[in-house]
Amino acid sequence: MLKRCPTCNSEFSGRKERKYCSHPCYALKMVGVTRVIAQQTRQRMSIYAKKRPPQHRARLGVSHKRDRAWNWKGDEVSYKGLHKWVREQRPSNGRCEKCGLAGHIDLANISGGYLRDLADWIYLCRRCHMESDGRLEALIYRNANNNPSKLRVSKETVCNPES
Repeated sequence: MLKRCPTCNSEFSGRKERKYCSHPCYALKMVGVTRVIAQQTRQRMSIYAKKRPPQHRARLGVSHKRDRAWNWKGDEVSYKGLHKWVREQRPSNGRCEKCGLAGHIDLANISGGYLRDLADWIYLCRRCHMESDGRLEALIYRNANNNPSKLRVSKETVCNPES
């Protein structure tokens, strides 16, 4: 028995339950249908969400945050995740807390233990951060030993609060 494909209008033979000649013809026909179905589903979901009272919506947001979330790691958080948490809890004002310089500000850990304690974190400019970690002296020493005539970083170029 020959049938006609509704997508490409070609004749084909096959089982009686087949409506299309090939999978690509079926997929072409379904593209518009699935978009409409997805759009209708999104509309229904947004209508349902708008029907909820504001108190219920507020509780939903709070009930799954921080330590109540299923993927909360506590003190076992990664380096990147801990920095993100500290930035959310204690936003920067865009200035170094040591010298007051504005510009690129790093989030520095005071103790080096990377604890989930906001008092253990401070916002510093790059130079103050390197100085507090002891990396600035190492950089000056390395540059002086490699090529003393092209010394780019010196103790005088370290940011001073007075100047």
